[in-house]
Amino acid sequence: MWRELRETSARPQVVVAECHGDLEVRGSDEPRVVVRVEGGEGDLALEQDGDRITLRALRSCWLVCPAGSTLTLGEVHGRVDIAGLYGPVEGGAADGDVRLRAVGAVRMQRVLGALDAAVVGGELSVQHVAGDATLRRVDGPVTLREVAGDLEARALSSALACRRVAGELRVRGATEVRVERAYGQAVLRGVREGALGELAGSLEATEVEGTLQADAVHGAVHVRQIGGRLTLGQVGGSLRAGGLAGGLAADRVGGEVRLAPPFTPGATYRVRAGGQARVEVPADASLRLLLRTGGRVRAQVPGLTLEPDEHGATGVVGAGEAALEIEAGGDICLRPQVGAEEPEFGFDVGLADLGEQIEARVEHAMLEMEARLAQTLGQFDPEGVRQRVEWAAGQRAAQWRRQAERAAERARMRAEQAERRWRRASGQSTHARRQQVSDEERLRVLRLVEVGKITPQQAAELLAALEGR
Repeated sequence: MWRELRETSARPQVVVAECHGDLEVRGSDEPRVVVRVEGGEGDLALEQDGDRITLRALRSCWLVCPAGSTLTLGEVHGRVDIAGLYGPVEGGAADGDVRLRAVGAVRMQRVLGALDAAVVGGELSVQHVAGDATLRRVDGPVTLREVAGDLEARALSSALACRRVAGELRVRGATEVRVERAYGQAVLRGVREGALGELAGSLEATEVEGTLQADAVHGAVHVRQIGGRLTLGQVGGSLRAGGLAGGLAADRVGGEVRLAPPFTPGATYRVRAGGQARVEVPADASLRLLLRTGGRVRAQVPGLTLEPDEHGATGVVGAGEAALEIEAGGDICLRPQVGAEEPEFGFDVGLADLGEQIEARVEHAMLEMEARLAQTLGQFDPEGVRQRVEWAAGQRAAQWRRQAERAAERARMRAEQAERRWRRASGQSTHARRQQVSDEERLRVLRLVEVGKITPQQAAELLAALEGR
């Protein structure tokens, strides 16, 4: 292995014109650039012009530079791993995976592998990603022209824009989501606004503060807790919606429609469905109804008087402050709301939330540790630090395991309490109890999480399955 060193300022410009192998870059507090390359002296060409360093490597390259450096990448014929740089990163193309940790603003043209970016201090812009894209804690706007795999994003402080996603789209936490086309399932949670074009799969959305729009969804739509107006063009499957504070406009739904309150005064809820429509009407509803159906209108709502006509019926509930307009090919059924909507996962919802909580804690701790290690590896020789890193990782993993065990026990108690409440509400016997998971079984599951075989959320689901056998 060949090694060269150049003294610089705290903010040099480092240019990797070409690298015929993998490239690893770490930030350091030292005002110097250290380059290591596989092979000998002839495998590295290093030039310095003041505060500008330009290098070409014929083999895999390890680069340590000041944390404030401006890094420019040309062609990298391998994977790229960058950590601990708060200066901007600009790149041409990487032929392998790209991993970014604790970096500044990033702009790249092409990634021919997967993109994994976390703790990005500015904008993130990539024209083409040939694999999956996983984004976490990005402080600036995210712009992706095309992702050939799945796109998963969490904790984005700004907007996410993507023209095409060939796989699934999953976003949790963003100011705005704009995607023109996605060929898999789309799941949005905790975003401020959403504007989607064509979705080849289904759409699930919850906790959207503002408006949500989708031009065409070829699968089913399941949404709840939408603060603004929900606008849907064509829906190939069914529509299930509740908590639509800003109204609804669904031009064409191929399957059945199920609507749950609230129905906000002054808002309009308009839907056309090829199948039947079922609406839950709360006791304090204030609705003006216009119903058109190819079947029958069935109403079991106290205080509702319907005026039938040749196409359906009209009527008013309360003062009629909100408008509900339904055109259905099948029957329209109006029934009183009997209680809050049952959670999709019943009394196991506590364990599902547990998985997300454990995953978020572990992820946050890992990102912080990686950021610290990035600077540590930049200041010391990698071989001398390796044993310390392994020891620290083992200690950290043991701490995560203990936290996961405590969280699992708390979740088990919450799940049992929820199960008892559910059984009392449904009239079923409360004597039926789940089998307890043995300490050996729980330890096996936690070890699978520790070695990366399964995710924390999958571990929670596995523990729930073991308890319910």
